[in-house]
Amino acid sequence: FFYSYLVYHRNVSNDSKNLIRVLSFELFSIYKLKRYLLQFVSSLFKVDYKNLFLFIFIGLCIGISNFWNGAIFICIVLFCIFFLTISKYKLNYILLIFVAIFIGLLQYKFFTRGNIQSIDVRVGYLAAHYDDNVSLFMEFNELVDRYDIVGVFQRLFKVLGEIIDFLFVLNGIGLAVSFIVFLFLPLLGKFLYIIFISPLFVSFIFQFTPDVATNHKFLVISFIFINFYIAFFVYKLYLNKYLVIKVLCLFSVILFSFTGVIDIISFINRNNEKFSVELDFSNDFYRWLVEETPKDSIFLTDYIHIHLLPAAGRKLFMGWPYYAWSAGYDTYTRANDMKLIYSSNDLNIINFLLRKYKINYILIDMHNRTTNEYVLNEKIFDNNFTIVYKDTASNVKVYKVI
Repeated sequence: FFYSYLVYHRNVSNDSKNLIRVLSFELFSIYKLKRYLLQFVSSLFKVDYKNLFLFIFIGLCIGISNFWNGAIFICIVLFCIFFLTISKYKLNYILLIFVAIFIGLLQYKFFTRGNIQSIDVRVGYLAAHYDDNVSLFMEFNELVDRYDIVGVFQRLFKVLGEIIDFLFVLNGIGLAVSFIVFLFLPLLGKFLYIIFISPLFVSFIFQFTPDVATNHKFLVISFIFINFYIAFFVYKLYLNKYLVIKVLCLFSVILFSFTGVIDIISFINRNNEKFSVELDFSNDFYRWLVEETPKDSIFLTDYIHIHLLPAAGRKLFMGWPYYAWSAGYDTYTRANDMKLIYSSNDLNIINFLLRKYKINYILIDMHNRTTNEYVLNEKIFDNNFTIVYKDTASNVKVYKVI
């Protein structure tokens, strides 16, 4: 079980295609402001007018990053809030943070519609998913309402134990080693360590979407920075005069590098034809879709992902729900209605739902006939709808909704 969960965490890391690119870009932007750090000034109103545009531009870049990776956006804004506390020109940072959040919220409003899950405070969220037998996490209000002050602390200590166990599985002694390094760092190094480890705490306190993988991205970001401290620790040990210690350091470097080499395999396989999923665009069904159906047509299908329908530019009523679900949208209502249309014996209900969702075509294939989630009532479609496309070889039918 530990191995499977560790592999899942690594899969989240490798599958976050934009995470490293966006993080590198954003950190380069922050690097441009490094000379403003550790200049402790109590005045809030000191402004560097000469570089004001630079702060605005970096705030704009950070805000735009919300489109590619929301976790990076949240972390960088969090970093900037920390930087604000030690910067000489605090108003510059306040302006930067305001621009970043404003642009980020504009994108959020533009790309989202309907009801989306709000951010919840859930103590021990990731630890609870690590151990399904112990339901540790709960909303903060529920925690306070259910327990007295002693009970709250007992619960929190129990959660803390699960979190430590969880982190040990994912990172071994790496976190402990980085903390040892932290103790011997100068003031700036200590402060940066606190900043870079802050996403780790975020991942265990807040739930941003129903998908637990979102919180794993915050862990990945913290682990990236923690690895710098571990590397520094190994480097300092290597400078020791004892040969045995030098050999152990070199061996540890090989081990650390080997785990990264293993991750490269997944990227190599992405371009390997043995693992590719190909769509046949010479297929008669694809030709019919492009030539015989309007571009804005909506198709009712079973759960499908890589398919000729979206490849032809046609809209799907259901499609694959993971992407919308992981963003916090309610996909269950639409999924239940999809199942009801395919399985219902009542033509009035079917017609009502088809009109409600403005569905133009109904597709029936082997996905519908073999699913375990509902029993397909194919006869009601044969008797009441017109078949506009049929492929006897693959047993695919498309019905026109009038």
